[in-house]
Amino acid sequence: MPRSSVGIRHINERDMEAFRVLWNCQHIERAKLPLTDNRLKVYEKQGLIDRCRDTNDKQIIRCTAKGRKYISKLPEFAGRKPYISHTATAHNCRLAEAYLSLTPEQQRNWRTERELADLYHDRLADLWQHDYDRWCELREREWSSCDGGVVEGEQVIMLVEVITENYTTLELKEAYGEVMNTPITYYKS
Repeated sequence: MPRSSVGIRHINERDMEAFRVLWNCQHIERAKLPLTDNRLKVYEKQGLIDRCRDTNDKQIIRCTAKGRKYISKLPEFAGRKPYISHTATAHNCRLAEAYLSLTPEQQRNWRTERELADLYHDRLADLWQHDYDRWCELREREWSSCDGGVVEGEQVIMLVEVITENYTTLELKEAYGEVMNTPITYYKS
């Protein structure tokens, strides 16, 4: 496990739970993070997280670029792509709520938006080999991967998308879900 010269000597399960949600959602309300204030102060001092307030004055914890780099060195995250969204704090906090509502096994099998995009390309490559007509139909189609999803083996079994009142890309998300043959669960931000 990575070590820092300041503060963190042992990463426990609560740390890992926090790292998972920050890796997969980037932001989370402080009240929903399973860490003590002292532990958060150590992470903040190391530059792994920072704090802000949302429009309702709730304290929000954000994973920094340094935090993502630190987490990426943990074996569980090797080769994974983090969820990155710098400005959509309310959206990301709602995504964190959806993520935390899942079972521990589903959380371990969660994939970020960037990872789901890779799975889409894999699906198209598979179609090119096994269903060329369908591949021709889909290759030029516009799409956008969902905010996150649960994968078992090579199969996407659940997709999650957080939407706002001004949301305009539902068709692109639906196109993604159709190709992946997986329904999308929508959460309002």
